[in-house]
Amino acid sequence: MPTRRLTPARTRLAVRLLAALLTATGAASCVPPARVVVTPQPVLTYQQKMAWILQLEDERILRAPAPAPAPAPAVVPDLMAALQASIAAVGEHAERW
Repeated sequence: MPTRRLTPARTRLAVRLLAALLTATGAASCVPPARVVVTPQPVLTYQQKMAWILQLEDERILRAPAPAPAPAPAVVPDLMAALQASIAAVGEHAERW
């Protein structure tokens, strides 16, 4: 079986691929690790823990339900406000022309 010789073009290609590989691995190892932000846990007193245990046992649940989100402010229909807003929009449109 004949042996294959490396041509100068294949040698240059191999050197370029090796250089690219070494550059990529070197750049990847230089990246600093991500900062981990640790939030401190609130300190619960013995009395608070005991109150929670007794409350949850009394209600026979494992976790208290999350509080309901605050309702959005109610929008009261107002024809005068709508009319003024549309007049302002027409005025702004007329200024552009």
